[in-house]
Amino acid sequence: MQTENTPAFVPIVPQAPFLTGSMDLLLWFYARLRPYRLECLGISVAILLQVALYVLYPLGFQVIFDKVIPYRNVTLLSKIMWELAGLFLVCGAAAVFQGFLVARVGSAVLRDLRLAMFDQLNRLSSGFFMKVDSADLLSRFSFEIASIELALIRALPIILECSLVVIACLGTICIIDWRISLVALILLPLGLISAKWIGPRADVFASERSFHESRMLGVLQESLLLRPILRAFGLEEERRRIFAARNEEVAQSSTKLGFAGSLMGVASLYSTNILLITIVGAGAALVVEGNLSLGAFFGSFALLMSVAAAASTGASWFALFKAALTKAERIERLLAEKITVADLRNAQPLAPLQESIRFQNVTFGYSPIYPILRTIHLTIPAATSVAIVGASGSGKSTLLNLVARFSDPLDGVVTFDGHDLRTVLQASVRSQIGMVMQSDYLFNTSITENIRLGKLDATQDEVERAARMAEIHDDILKLPHGYNTVIGEQGGVLSGGQRQRISIARAIVRNPRLLLLDEPTSALDPGTESSINASIHHLAAGRTVVMVTHRLSSVQLFNKIIVLQEGQVVEEGTHAELLARDGTYANLWKKQSGFSINDLGFAKVEPERLLAVPIFAGLSREVLKALAGRFVTESFEPGFIPIREGDPGDRFYIVVRGRLEGLKQSQDGKRQKTFVLQDGDHFGEIALVEDIPRTATLRAQTKTYCLSLGREHFSELVSDQPIFRDAIQKSIAERSTA
Repeated sequence: MQTENTPAFVPIVPQAPFLTGSMDLLLWFYARLRPYRLECLGISVAILLQVALYVLYPLGFQVIFDKVIPYRNVTLLSKIMWELAGLFLVCGAAAVFQGFLVARVGSAVLRDLRLAMFDQLNRLSSGFFMKVDSADLLSRFSFEIASIELALIRALPIILECSLVVIACLGTICIIDWRISLVALILLPLGLISAKWIGPRADVFASERSFHESRMLGVLQESLLLRPILRAFGLEEERRRIFAARNEEVAQSSTKLGFAGSLMGVASLYSTNILLITIVGAGAALVVEGNLSLGAFFGSFALLMSVAAAASTGASWFALFKAALTKAERIERLLAEKITVADLRNAQPLAPLQESIRFQNVTFGYSPIYPILRTIHLTIPAATSVAIVGASGSGKSTLLNLVARFSDPLDGVVTFDGHDLRTVLQASVRSQIGMVMQSDYLFNTSITENIRLGKLDATQDEVERAARMAEIHDDILKLPHGYNTVIGEQGGVLSGGQRQRISIARAIVRNPRLLLLDEPTSALDPGTESSINASIHHLAAGRTVVMVTHRLSSVQLFNKIIVLQEGQVVEEGTHAELLARDGTYANLWKKQSGFSINDLGFAKVEPERLLAVPIFAGLSREVLKALAGRFVTESFEPGFIPIREGDPGDRFYIVVRGRLEGLKQSQDGKRQKTFVLQDGDHFGEIALVEDIPRTATLRAQTKTYCLSLGREHFSELVSDQPIFRDAIQKSIAERSTA
């Protein structure tokens, strides 16, 4: 099997947590609440009124039992009852006002957090998104924010109120009789034992559930994106099995977390009731001995009931408050992620490109240990078409990212007309660029709005002019609502070619000086690819065009072709010049030549092209011709897995067009990308001959056409052609020593 090296995966080194305890979480909330000081002051006043209620009405009981009932003082009773009614009315109004302010402030803080995270994601460079899962990021806007909301809007005010109630009531009891207060202070720590013993385990379970929720969300997101493939190939049950497994992990971790939370509640409830019973007994003994009045006893009892209720409620909500610690930590880590591409304070706007784009001694990698590009020197003249070609993993798209300043070099400089891109405003660079990517990235809105994203103030005439230049105007008019047609999620209403032409129109509507194309036709069928390429050449007139592609048939007419190999420029020139050199480009050209695909999607291989496959070298033309006729066409949609690791090796394949990624299962059960196969690559001959299972899983990255040869035809050749048998043995020997 031919393989091509891909950049090594850069491991993420675990970092020390920003938030390690409850006090850190309180300080984190304090920082978020500072812009809302006035509202927080109102909340504090309302809470103090609630605390006053819990303290004052038990004192009213003391007066009733000591001064009203013994002396039958109806006037004093009426006065106390009116005072208590007024107290409840004022405190009730304060509670309603508090609820309104808490909801308002909490919603504002969450709004600020979401916006801050969104802005941060917009500022982060491409390297960050290569090391994180999108589902993990989505969970921070859903699960994490939900937990923060519960902690901020519900738990924090309740904990604060309960803490003040306990302190105020115990202080009041101390004034009534210091002995009862002393007993309460000795026994009160029992209510905190649950948080001390069970709390750390609950934190671990909360973190574990967050991890499993992110993994489940990832499966759900992928299933929604790939649902046409799942239905087309009957993979619903397989996907359901995977989702069920992730869902079960969430359920198990939720069970652990829920049980820990309930234990905290039970422990707190029973410990506070033990406290209450003990103190009631001690108070009753003091009354019997004549050292405490009956009114003081009832007043202390009512205060103790408030202490018990507040301690139990506070402990329960404290568990939910602590659960937000890991969520706040994950949000804070995202907000603290280093911005690697930023405008300097003295950055200046960049004038329109006139002369050239230059790479001067450029080295780049997402980690200095694993460089993707090494000491690149090249010039892209203005108003010319330049193609960047090479094997997968050679750094083609990375070069394009540096031109658009999605990343900055580790060493060297990228200049526009002599201006280092790091010294100019990013917006002024990208305002000159129109970009068309491998994936069309359309939005679920109208065609007009999708095109207008290239220039938000574009008129309808400008939108239609861009559509005509992209040769999609007539197709749009045939749709039910023309330019107002809503194209669905990911442009599902349109064909692949139509989606890509909409992307081209979106790039063209801004009339860019520089047109960047990243594998713009790799996902299209051959006929559509040819048509799109013709449109691109038409649009290139008067513009600087830089196209990244691995398909050499698309670049024959470009002014310059740059060949990358393992992150370095190995050749430059026109198509004819590079073929004449018979170097890397010529070898790539030979590898991709000799195939054809008709309008129905059936592929053929020329007999002479089979000579490039080592095991077929030396066969006569008659045998090669017979062999070529035995290959059959197989096509795979993006995301489809034609071969799984461990499957029987029963067919030999040649990739005619497209791209397959090779995945191998690691010790932790995850599939890791280890190689990429594309046009002209072949695989499977050793598995055929030795009857061994497949050693890797293959998944189509783009629409892929392959020619395959079954074992029965393969075995006939091995039996009938001695030279074929010898070639196979030689190929196996070479691979075993590689």
